Amino acid sequence: LRHEELARAAAAFVAAGGKKIRLTGGEPLLRKNIVGLVKMLKAIPGLQELAMTTNGLLLRDLAAELRAAGLDRVNISLNTLNPAAYERVTGSPSLEDAWDGLMAALKAGFSEVKLNVVVMKGINDAEIREFDRLSKDFRLSVRFIEFFPTNKRSVNLSHAVFTTAETKKIVETAYGPLTELPPGRGSGPARVFKLSGAKGKIGFISGRSDYFCGSCNRL
Repeated sequence: LRHEELARAAAAFVAAGGKKIRLTGGEPLLRKNIVGLVKMLKAIPGLQELAMTTNGLLLRDLAAELRAAGLDRVNISLNTLNPAAYERVTGSPSLEDAWDGLMAALKAGFSEVKLNVVVMKGINDAEIREFDRLSKDFRLSVRFIEFFPTNKRSVNLSHAVFTTAETKKIVETAYGPLTELPPGRGSGPARVFKLSGAKGKIGFISGRSDYFCGSCNRL
């Protein structure tokens, strides 16, 4: 669809009562003139929030422009901080680009930057403490997501499921007790916590061990 067609559909959604729009993918930053689309959507009367989920690879050069165009929040999907594991999981050797994108997002002034981490046993569960440290050092919401096999290929990885309870135990063993925060705007299905003295927050999305579909607000 052209930008104008997307904006028309978005305007109809807002007119029907929708308040928030999230650009996802695929990878939304691959779309030609994504900054122009953000500007067009943000101009829709009644739209309260415009967010984006991205792998962050192109964010280094676009974060400031996207913020200036009106993008409010950004979620970055990054499951590992280890270059070899990143290449194994994504097929790309571009961890440095993803990291630079995260840093650019933090500097751009978005109302919130979230880091989505799908925890998988034997792949990145040993990095949980490193991700926790990011929430202590940066104004960043690190969200640990349970791996949820959804197709034939991922079902073969059922052994990789690492529950929220297991993740939370590692966090609290390393850094002390977590304090749960009241549900806030934009928290979605996550239960959100904070470590003592941390600049950011930690969220848990328990799609496998604690189904949240009954309270879903997604369209």
